[in-house]
Parts: sequence; C-alpha cells; structure tokens
Amino acid sequence: MSGAVDLSFSSSANLEIFKLDFQSDAPDLPLAVSAPSPDRFNRLSWSKPASSEEFSLGLLASGLGDGSIGVWNPWTMIRCL
Repeated sequence: MSGAVDLSFSSSANLEIFKLDFQSDAPDLPLAVSAPSPDRFNRLSWSKPASSEEFSLGLLASGLGDGSIGVWNPWTMIRCL
C-alpha cells in the first residue's frame, strides 16, 4: 500500500518486538527491539523453533506490501538485550 500512514502519521515500516512481563501491571508493553522493513507488512508468520541456538526462536517471514518476502531471525535481534 504505497503512501499509507499509521496513526502517528508515519509512512515508515518496522518490525517491532515488545517485552512481555507477566509480573508488571503496566498497561503498555515496553519496546524491546525495532528493525526497519523495506515495506509495510501484509502477513506475518513465526516458525517453530529449530534445534540450533542460532534459530532457537524460529524465523519470522512476512509478505510485504510491494509483493516481496522478508525474513528475520528474532534471536539475532534480541540477543544483545
């Protein structure tokens, strides 16, 4: 969807992973990591974890608005946290 904007009037696209804390009563989840995406997401799928440490959180695959496919490794995104 070319030229689309979100509620904050941003036309950029990012893959965001939020920290889930079951001990907190805070209404908002803190952002853990954000990675730029070449286009907005139409679909997002998270695979099952693999036996290797490198893919222990699986892979994220997305169908993007421009028809391309994006693949992210969430382990490499959050391992520095």
